[in-house]
Amino acid sequence: MTGLARLLILTLVIGCVALFSGAVAQEYGGGQTPPTAAAAGNETNATNVTITSPEANASVAAGNVTVSVNVTNFTLVAPTGQPNVPGEGHLHYYLDAVVPTNASAPAIPKTGGYVISTNLSHTWENVTPGGAHNFSVQAVNNDHTPAHPARL
Repeated sequence: MTGLARLLILTLVIGCVALFSGAVAQEYGGGQTPPTAAAAGNETNATNVTITSPEANASVAAGNVTVSVNVTNFTLVAPTGQPNVPGEGHLHYYLDAVVPTNASAPAIPKTGGYVISTNLSHTWENVTPGGAHNFSVQAVNNDHTPAHPARL
């Protein structure tokens, strides 16, 4: 097997940056920096989920791939059926899925994989070699709807 056959090209999307002010969520990953809450006119309540590893467009070995994130201004709690509380919920990690953004429906993709988590990292097992894969992360409410509906 050649070195190229053992590599997996990653395309990281999101860090689902959305502001309580209703600003549009943007796609971020790796070393990209999202706009600040102050730029949108809201200085305190910005929820920010940023993929910290692997970096955008990184090449990594096929197999197990760990996606790590940084979360600010959002409290991660177990999804146990409690009512929605502003600034509280959990994460949905996605693999090769279109990130659902409908504010009135659970953020469960029609295709691709997803995992519900309160952890700041998730390891996707047995990721196949030979092509680009899309890893995304979204903050969601306790009822699994997007915490800040994005218009991507």
